[in-house]
Amino acid sequence: MKVGLLLDQIEQELQSPSTRRIGIDRLRLLDYVEQELNSIAGLEQWDFLQRYINPIALTQPGVRNYPLPVDFPENFVQTVDTDRKAFFCKLDDGSRETFLEYVVPGAFFGRDLRQESNGPPDTFTITTLPNGQREIWMAPPPDGNSDTNYTLIGLYIPTLWEINEQDDLPPLPANASVLRFAVLRRVAPQRQDWNQEYLRYLSNLYLRAARMREAGMFPAENWRYQIVGDMG
Repeated sequence: MKVGLLLDQIEQELQSPSTRRIGIDRLRLLDYVEQELNSIAGLEQWDFLQRYINPIALTQPGVRNYPLPVDFPENFVQTVDTDRKAFFCKLDDGSRETFLEYVVPGAFFGRDLRQESNGPPDTFTITTLPNGQREIWMAPPPDGNSDTNYTLIGLYIPTLWEINEQDDLPPLPANASVLRFAVLRRVAPQRQDWNQEYLRYLSNLYLRAARMREAGMFPAENWRYQIVGDMG
């Protein structure tokens, strides 16, 4: 569905039965759709919104840090690497792809980075630049990989969705309904029926996401191991 059609539906709901007037500007409604979309996107690691980027960066020998997309969140999407949880950040050396291990910034920069020699990176961390853009740092600093260098690959959920009336709605299941009632309840919070409809469609969204993940759930012993390791 086009964003413009969604706006038409919202305006029809808000139209006064007697005067046929709408008490809110269409541009304001478009802004609300964008804000509510970003709010819903930030609620969960939705499979429907994950963005695969290849490449995110092409490494240079000795250069540890590279800018990430402007809509990059706190980290990559969490996934499974064999039997362990991992962030979906991969390094491609031209013959195979390997997951990089995430290290919190304090532990990453707490090491003596000057003593590390160039080589295939195996760990990474995420920092924030003064302008708010995210940046990835890798260790050890990449070598030349026989003059072919490395390709950084990632999967993440954007934090910023900018839309206009001609855009198609993002691939949220039942996106028109959940967004429509999200905006309607925002414009008229006193309408409990609109709030209930929003919660109903949002619940359906969570149910759809859970069903998509059933096949990828961890065995109990692996979860226990991961929790202990994280605490450890």
